[in-house]
Amino acid sequence: MFGYFQLSPDKLGFYVVDVAGHGVHAALLSVAIGHLVTSQYFASQVVSASDAVDPAAMARDLNERFYRDDGTDYFTMFCGVLDRTSERLFFCQAGYPSPILAREDGTTEIVGDGGFPVGLLNPAEFETEVVALSAGDALILCSDGAIEAETPDGIAFGEDRLRGLVASHSHKDVESLPNAIMSALSQWRGGQPLEDDLTVLALARSPAA
Repeated sequence: MFGYFQLSPDKLGFYVVDVAGHGVHAALLSVAIGHLVTSQYFASQVVSASDAVDPAAMARDLNERFYRDDGTDYFTMFCGVLDRTSERLFFCQAGYPSPILAREDGTTEIVGDGGFPVGLLNPAEFETEVVALSAGDALILCSDGAIEAETPDGIAFGEDRLRGLVASHSHKDVESLPNAIMSALSQWRGGQPLEDDLTVLALARSPAA
């Protein structure tokens, strides 16, 4: 699942979540997370009274809420706040695949270094990191259903192919990129459905923003 919220005139918040497992149990956990992470909850956890931004604070709170000593429920998450005044992206990566940052000059880079899933360990360390996100840049987030998609003979699509696809497409039309990724994965799979669910979220800053 994913969500995004206009926190203030200059701050945009967003998150993506991928619950471990499949079936009814995982679906119920997804519903619980979706009901909890509203715009009000997001803002109360991530932005302090002094206007300081700390996405890791939400990850810590969710970890405390969902961790069980005898449980096996956990989920990966990436949450962030784009501050358009400072042109910085504050983010926390909790086990979710690293996003691809496509710069206006055509270069790409991988953002984040992994982190712990939410609800798996207690205590667990969650950190807020910062990266520049200037006008003309785009951030592309994909769940692991993209890089783990396999050909009929078992070859994974992988991070390098996904990064190459983003690099070749992002500055043509970012809004069409999710469909382009879906099309490429379908072709890679030989027309067979994906074995895992897929989320693609594209966050772009227009050159005039």
